[in-house]
Amino acid sequence: MVQPAPAAAYERGLRIWLTPHGFLNAAAGNHATARAGEDGGKKVTILTFMIGKNKIVGTIDGQNLVTTVETWIPNPVLGDMPVETAYTGYKDFNRVKFPTHIVEKQGGFATLDLTVTNVQTNVGNAALQVPETVLHATIPPERVTPEKIADGVWFLHGGHNSVLIEFKNFLAVVDAPLNEARSIAVIEEVKRLVPDKPIQYVINTHHHFDHSGGLRTYVAEGATVITHEGNRAFYEWAWKQPRTLEPDKLAENPREPAFITYKNKYVLTDGARSVEVHLIIGDNHDEFLSFVYLPREKLLIEVDDFSDRYITAMSLRLWNNLYGNLQRLNLDVETIAPLHGSITPMSEWLKMLRENTER
Repeated sequence: MVQPAPAAAYERGLRIWLTPHGFLNAAAGNHATARAGEDGGKKVTILTFMIGKNKIVGTIDGQNLVTTVETWIPNPVLGDMPVETAYTGYKDFNRVKFPTHIVEKQGGFATLDLTVTNVQTNVGNAALQVPETVLHATIPPERVTPEKIADGVWFLHGGHNSVLIEFKNFLAVVDAPLNEARSIAVIEEVKRLVPDKPIQYVINTHHHFDHSGGLRTYVAEGATVITHEGNRAFYEWAWKQPRTLEPDKLAENPREPAFITYKNKYVLTDGARSVEVHLIIGDNHDEFLSFVYLPREKLLIEVDDFSDRYITAMSLRLWNNLYGNLQRLNLDVETIAPLHGSITPMSEWLKMLRENTER
């Protein structure tokens, strides 16, 4: 079944023009400017043009082959994120020149290393039809559905979930997933639930973009970011990058982010309620992945290690490691609130773990 992803439509369309043949086609139709340049000591021609708000720059070597294409796309963590693709090892595939090695970087990090062994054109001469569900898809509004799971604790549902924790004079939110739109929706719901207290802290479980993309919105609100010490330098660097393509609230009203970091454990308390943040030792998903534990409620808030949505060999290794950390720390857990999944009694999770480990 085709699942439309309208939020990704523009970027996916843009990628057509980042391929060698797409780049040449787009350059011809968008008034590209040309200038002489050098690449590795060899003379090249550099073509530059705009498609919408995106600047696209590519190099053509002495054999008239596209060797690199670069553009910038908005990213909630990295700002104007460079996307660079290098094309090498051109071969003739039935009179079509095509690279046999494609390497892509996003934000300076390698994201694709592809070896091409065969190229076929117009296979079957089939006309590709866009499914109606995709053709007419629109970006749905962000929805936040609160579920009270303890006194002063709400699970904020929305696919990528968060948790609101109320203290005597302030609030804390666990995780700021996806992007600013998601964070704005969560913050609005938080203010509706507890209108008379400020969001003073946002607890970040780890740096993966689907869990850190909304952090800047909380910083713009004046919240302090609680995160592992291994994440701070990355956030400080990333948040200083230009944000001209999609300026967010923090870009429009800059302020220095405030951090609280920890090595293995941090306790947030107001004297009445305590919230513990623990590093998960030996986690294969992320070396700085942490969970949140509420001792009074015997509640574990975790992400990416346990979810009732899928069970694989990899997930079972993560489950066992998580359970080992709970035993190591001697934590008494009655309920698990997975930020990817459904609220689950600890007894049920242990039964699932036992049954699937014994297979």
